[in-house]
Amino acid sequence: MKLKVFLALAAGMAATGGAHAATNLVVNGDFSEGNFGFTSGYAYVAPGPRSMIPESVYTITSDPHAVHPFWVTMTGDKPMMVVNGATHAGETVWQESLATVAGQAYRFSASAADVCCNAAHPGTYAPSELEFEVSANNFATFTTLGTIDTAPPGDAGQFQTATATFTATGAMEIRVVDALTGRVGNDFALDDIGVFALPAVGDPSDPTTRPPSALDPSAVPEPASWSLMILGFMALGASVRASRGRARRLI
Repeated sequence: MKLKVFLALAAGMAATGGAHAATNLVVNGDFSEGNFGFTSGYAYVAPGPRSMIPESVYTITSDPHAVHPFWVTMTGDKPMMVVNGATHAGETVWQESLATVAGQAYRFSASAADVCCNAAHPGTYAPSELEFEVSANNFATFTTLGTIDTAPPGDAGQFQTATATFTATGAMEIRVVDALTGRVGNDFALDDIGVFALPAVGDPSDPTTRPPSALDPSAVPEPASWSLMILGFMALGASVRASRGRARRLI
C-alpha cells in the first residue's frame, strides 16, 4: 500500500512539474512597476489627496479614494491605473507596442472598473465606454477586441473583464480609448492587461492537448518536485527496511 502511495506521488509530480505559464507580451499590464512600459494621451500626476480632480489625468494607485475625495475606496495593495476621463473624444488612455509574430494566434484580456462615485458625491453621473483595440499600422485601421461599459454609481468598484483572440499580421499595437466624454462620473480603473501567445492546434508542447508522457521533456519535474520525490523514496526505503526487520524477528 505504501509503495503504491509513493509511486502515485512521484507520477503526479512528473505529470505536473513541466507546466509553464505563458509569457505576457504586455510589459507592465498589472501596473506593478508603476508608470512604466506604456504611453498615454492623458497627463500623469503623482498619487496624492485630490491629485485626480482635473479631467484627462491618470495615476497609479491601489485605492482610488486616496487620490479623489468622491471616488470609491478599494482595499488591498494591488496597483491599478486610475483615470479621470477626458471631456473630448479620441484621446488614447493607454497604449503599448507588442512583439507579436505574423500568423501567430494570441489571447487578449483586460479588466476595468468604474471608480465614481462614493456616497458623499452630490451630482449626476456619466458612464465610460472603454474600447480595447489592436492595429498593425498605428491605428490607421484597427480591430476592436472588446468593450467595457460602466454604469455609475451602481457598479463603482466592480471590475469587469474583456477577452478576445486575434491572429497577428506582424508587430502590432494595442490601445484603450474612452468613447464617451461625460464630465462627472466618467472615471475608471484599468488593470491586468495581457496578451498571450496561444499554442497551435495539436501542438505537442501544449500540456492541455495531451497527457504528459514519461518520455516527454516537458514532463521532467522542477527541482522542488525532485526534492519531494527523493524524500518520498527515502521514506519508502525506511518503511521497507522496517518491514524486513519485523519479518526476521518473526522467523
